[in-house]
Amino acid sequence: MALKTGVVYGISVVMLSGSWLIGHEVQRTSSVADIDFATLPTELGPWRCTEASDPYNKQDGETAYYRMNWRKDAGQEVAVTLSVTRTRLGSLRDWSLARMGQGWALGEEITWQSPSAEGLPFPILAGARWIGTDRFRQVCINWYVSPKSQSPTFLKAEMLGWRDRLLGREDPWGQMYVASLSQGESQELWQATQDVALRLAPHFYELLNSSVRS
Repeated sequence: MALKTGVVYGISVVMLSGSWLIGHEVQRTSSVADIDFATLPTELGPWRCTEASDPYNKQDGETAYYRMNWRKDAGQEVAVTLSVTRTRLGSLRDWSLARMGQGWALGEEITWQSPSAEGLPFPILAGARWIGTDRFRQVCINWYVSPKSQSPTFLKAEMLGWRDRLLGREDPWGQMYVASLSQGESQELWQATQDVALRLAPHFYELLNSSVRS
């Protein structure tokens, strides 16, 4: 038993040491200044982008953020928050969880799989849940993706990201968080949020894929 414990401990130390060394090496080239969110479309079928901004002005840092508000002629509105990083995987977060400190209640998260994969190498696998207060509720879709992988949860995305680092890759990892802004019937809100996610996902994926460093 002692021998087995020692072997496991030794393997863990080697893996941690390797990940630190790789992470240290990657840190020298971790900027995401080459991620140009302005190349994303401002029209997605019936949807029009009414507002786009970098809320934290960190385009030259380790993590880049971008927010877009989308509106349909029928009056429906959907908000999108995009995040991209190469090395600071902890900066990708579930924005729904962040709302808990503001008094929002979170529904159970489910895994949503897109019905198609047009423009993507795989169907979308994302987390989806309802969140809300006494006066307002939203349906949210949370998708973590890299040029080679995807995940519906942060924990799995972080694991896959560190796997990339251990393999010597510094592929960018991104998060697309889509949330309804309008009020209406549950099915109507879900369809609107899903529609924006499906239409924007291929463009976001292409943004990540085009920034892969050789």
